[in-house]
Amino acid sequence: MKVQQEEYVGWINTAALLVFVHPMDENIFQESLRYQVANGTAATVITNKVSYKRLGGNYGTCVTDSSEVEAYYYTGSYTSSGCLRGCYQDVVEEECGCMDPRYAKSAESSNCALNKWECVNNVTEQRGDSSNWETCICPSPCHESQYESRYGLSPFLYAPSECESLKGTDKQKCMDNYQDLAMVTVYVPTLTHKVFAETSKMTFNQFFSNVGGLAGVFIGFSIVTIVDFGFLFVLLGRIILGLDKEKKS
Repeated sequence: MKVQQEEYVGWINTAALLVFVHPMDENIFQESLRYQVANGTAATVITNKVSYKRLGGNYGTCVTDSSEVEAYYYTGSYTSSGCLRGCYQDVVEEECGCMDPRYAKSAESSNCALNKWECVNNVTEQRGDSSNWETCICPSPCHESQYESRYGLSPFLYAPSECESLKGTDKQKCMDNYQDLAMVTVYVPTLTHKVFAETSKMTFNQFFSNVGGLAGVFIGFSIVTIVDFGFLFVLLGRIILGLDKEKKS
């Protein structure tokens, strides 16, 4: 790929490609982990997928869809990072009347102009990071994928054979073209991947079976005993409610 170094402004120290390794249905952010591949270098990325499955409901709090949180303006699958930025955008709109153009926003809101920068900047300076706000509730997703990656750099071609037969300015143009190139190679060494899944230690059926087994050991519980206890509770209920009292003449 071409880096297009001539398009970079003068105060940028390194012209490079930014390589993000992430699931294709999840958004990347400015703070996401990335690799820099400068022109004239070849990068090798070796990656492997890791999946996480969390139990919700009675076992914990997790999110299966972005509609379960108050503010989420990104497309694709739900992430906690996207939820935190949604909380931040809502506060910016509340205090400044617009939303930060660096992040996704709702269709009805407008981007903050430069004259609103001080107001936008004060939101973080006064309140801190949105992950510490009590009003911002962003649980982890119930299903999440990440990639464990290793990264290496090596020099690109020093003297490509296509340029050796040329002379003068043509050779220089050819060399400049190659010097603006960067190569990225991604390896997936195995199709298998790690899965970390939460499982309940005891289901309801297991609990019921254990209770029945213990009851059978200690008090000889059986179907007949259950029926006897049922009649006992019914009779006690009638006595307590006074339904079995004799009518006085």
